[in-house]
Amino acid sequence: MKRIRSRISERKSDGRAKRIPIQLIDLIEQERCNLGKVETALEVLIIALVHQDAESGDRPYYANLVELALEPLKRSLERLDTVRLDRAMATG
Repeated sequence: MKRIRSRISERKSDGRAKRIPIQLIDLIEQERCNLGKVETALEVLIIALVHQDAESGDRPYYANLVELALEPLKRSLERLDTVRLDRAMATG
């Protein structure tokens, strides 16, 4: 049986270590990178919309809509941080 390399986090109360498989860490980091690109694009879009919306007072303020989409994205990026996941697995 092939063993999966894994990263050891803190030890559980019974002394055994919880492990996050390296493949899972790699996958999470790749997805965080993709989400980070989306985050950056949305932040640039907000800047563009703020300037465009300032020039045209007779239409909806779209920058607020982009900010609404950006908030859960940022929370997801933060929760998927492998250091945070390691800590969460260690605490239960």
